[in-house]
Amino acid sequence: MDRENQGNKHAIEVSGQVIGWVIGEEKAATIATAIGYIANKEFEKKTLGNELLDRYRETSLLYDIYEKITASLELKEVAKLILDRASKLIEATSGSVMLIDAKTGKLEFLSSIGKEYNPKANLKLGKAIIGNLVSTKVGEIVNDVLSEPRFIASKAAIRSLICVPLKSKDRVIGAITMSNSAPVTYTVEELKLLTMVASQAA
Repeated sequence: MDRENQGNKHAIEVSGQVIGWVIGEEKAATIATAIGYIANKEFEKKTLGNELLDRYRETSLLYDIYEKITASLELKEVAKLILDRASKLIEATSGSVMLIDAKTGKLEFLSSIGKEYNPKANLKLGKAIIGNLVSTKVGEIVNDVLSEPRFIASKAAIRSLICVPLKSKDRVIGAITMSNSAPVTYTVEELKLLTMVASQAA
């Protein structure tokens, strides 16, 4: 290709990002547009396919939980089931289900998986990350607990945390947590998923 044509570069764009170039005269611009159109269509198909797969996984998980819960009303068994199913879709080295003790007003561990927290440790409402979250009634992602002022060190090695309140008729009755001993980046989608699991469980 001669030097003159090398100056006529036409970008191939997919979802606003340049993925390549077509170099040439007048027809090169048309070719670049056509390639970009085809590439965008393929990108849209792949994105839609991934979204459908995610929705299928979520629906399947929730149906599985619902089916198991209706088969058993034993609290600890249900809690363990919830953690087991959630850990298949959310990267975690540990997890827990906690309920508020009506007499003491503290959070008590009902069930844990992985590298357990101290099951005898009671968390005060409004204290630490989890106790604060239950008081505010809002789910939260903390991808670096060490930089979080509300974090209180414990024997359990936790670097990243995702936590949602358990609500029954708009009343918070506890919390579900999933955490990792290594720094990971939990996403809004994972927070949404855990929130749906908590809603089903409560």
